Amino acid sequence: MNAAMLILLFVTVFGLGMVQCAGLVGGGTERCVCQGKPQRGVPRKLIQAVQVFPESLMCAKTEIVVTLQTPRGKVHVCIDPKGTQGRRLLKKRQQRGQKRPNQKRGKKQRKQ
Repeated sequence: MNAAMLILLFVTVFGLGMVQCAGLVGGGTERCVCQGKPQRGVPRKLIQAVQVFPESLMCAKTEIVVTLQTPRGKVHVCIDPKGTQGRRLLKKRQQRGQKRPNQKRGKKQRKQ
């Protein structure tokens, strides 16, 4: 009887441990900035700032957070990086990073 009781206790403890771990697999502990479904786009006139959060250990997806200036104040909105506006924002961000640091905006460099 003791062996049967020991096996039952082991199976119960092992089963509870598996149930606890199953909730953690697949991103249950991710701490992403954007919760829920991101928006496909927002009016460009309202955009005040853009923040891009690349994939990291804390969140397995790229996130775009846009700060909008509305009559009610500043609002933070998540944009879908796979949507049209999200792809444009990421492309502009990449192009800015590829510019040479000594190149000035708006002025042509003179040849000497």
